[in-house]
Amino acid sequence: MSLTFEESLTFYQSAFRNVGLYTAISLGLLTMSRIYRANSNALYTNSFLILSIITILLAVTTLHNLINQLTIYSSKYEDDEKTLVDIWLSVAKGGRFLVYPIMGLTVFALYRETSRK
Repeated sequence: MSLTFEESLTFYQSAFRNVGLYTAISLGLLTMSRIYRANSNALYTNSFLILSIITILLAVTTLHNLINQLTIYSSKYEDDEKTLVDIWLSVAKGGRFLVYPIMGLTVFALYRETSRK
């Protein structure tokens, strides 16, 4: 399948928006786990942490697929379009610096909660 430049721009914007959405949902679930952690309800705390991890994994997967697709598109375009795709690619790669630490901290929070006595 061959995409036009405008279609690839739409693809990029939708995929990056979804990464942001999944990240925001994950942070909301992480906040909910914090509320239940204050109430000493381990079941709800751990459930919301697991849901947060699943949601942030969706963001990581979407971001990873976006980077792979943009790498492929970058090789197919020329001149100005290639420069723009390379800029989008660098923004997507920079998104990893936001998503991966959130995932790591969420996994660590789940580890701390499950290892508590």
